[in-house]
Amino acid sequence: MRYYLKDVLLRSLHHVSKSSTDATGTHNVTNIRGVTTNLSVVTGLLSTLCRGSAKVTYDLLRSDLPDALESALCSGDERCVLDIMRFLDLLIVLLFEGLIIN
Repeated sequence: MRYYLKDVLLRSLHHVSKSSTDATGTHNVTNIRGVTTNLSVVTGLLSTLCRGSAKVTYDLLRSDLPDALESALCSGDERCVLDIMRFLDLLIVLLFEGLIIN
């Protein structure tokens, strides 16, 4: 099976909420810091890919992005939510960038 960078990044977004909790289901402070940093890197890379290629943006929007973002948003950390919101803002701008209104 062939994996592209965007697929690997989406998979890591899915795992953010799972890795922010320990075996008892409670949030671990050191774990959350690592997850937050990881999520910031992932959203930064996805943003860069989307800015650089319309095809990547097109493919990303037709992938399981909503599920991945929902998983990341459920991690509960404020910085994670802000990073996701910033990424969604970029996607909205890119979507309507070429829209011609008569």
